[in-house]
Amino acid sequence: MTLDQQNRGRWDTAAIARGMALLNDSLHRSHGQADAYQMQAAIAAEHARAASYDDTDWAEILRLYDLLVSIAPSSAAGLGRVVAATEATDPATGPAMLDELPPSPRWHAVRAELLAREGRYAEAARDERELEVPEDSGPIIHGRTGRRR
Repeated sequence: MTLDQQNRGRWDTAAIARGMALLNDSLHRSHGQADAYQMQAAIAAEHARAASYDDTDWAEILRLYDLLVSIAPSSAAGLGRVVAATEATDPATGPAMLDELPPSPRWHAVRAELLAREGRYAEAARDERELEVPEDSGPIIHGRTGRRR
């Protein structure tokens, strides 16, 4: 289930509050010099602060991903940065930004989603075919592939 489909009313607010307190304590102890784990926690905290997907501060999340990529570059951080950039700025820039990253199953999933949002369904379908998995992989994986908005 993607973030925009989640019912935030079902999120465990007590656990979120504990996590945010731990993040703040951790940042205080490190004198504001965040490591990769703290950056990931800060990104999660920013998502949790928003009352809804539409209320998410994507510019702040993009800023945090920029910092994460600068201190701990990874394909996952790069993909997260692309998603944040498309939400914070122009969604049409996403596929071109992805071209700078190495393809992977997650890369194809992100690309398919971005192309589908632009109405480029034939191209999105090609990327979704890259995600095809064996029938015995389970309903969660099969429920995710082939999804359209």
